[in-house]
Amino acid sequence: MTRFGIDPLAQYRDKGSQVRPITLLNKNLKESQPGLTADRHHHYLHALLGGYQSSWQYSEEDLKRFDANIIEHTDALNQQREVEVEWKYFQWLTLLFVEIYLFEYFRSREALKESLNAQVDRFNTFGKGRGTKRALAATRTKTLISSACKTPPAPVKRC
Repeated sequence: MTRFGIDPLAQYRDKGSQVRPITLLNKNLKESQPGLTADRHHHYLHALLGGYQSSWQYSEEDLKRFDANIIEHTDALNQQREVEVEWKYFQWLTLLFVEIYLFEYFRSREALKESLNAQVDRFNTFGKGRGTKRALAATRTKTLISSACKTPPAPVKRC
């Protein structure tokens, strides 16, 4: 969410009520209808772009490309189904986050690792300041991400 100018550790209010940070992103998406527009982009993308801010780390073109990837994979999935998949707003937002993660991973694994580790450190510092005993294991995360950066992912075993 930080890539969209939203600090997940900050307090946010909407119409006087405290809300979760993700609410700032999905508020307009909830009201959008599922499916594609005439330009073959999700209605959700258009809702997201309606609130576009220059502080976001991705351009409108980047977001359109991520959405096009989601559509391409959804089309491939739907070819093998009788009933087509039509994503709900929260599913689409999850897929968008996956696209962003993959983009960052293949663009610069080291930069992604540093960014994730910085967020782990922020989370742990934030938790200590609030007396929270729950913290992310930064060392383990750093090791795990470092390992992923050095070796290709192992094949997934089928059940």
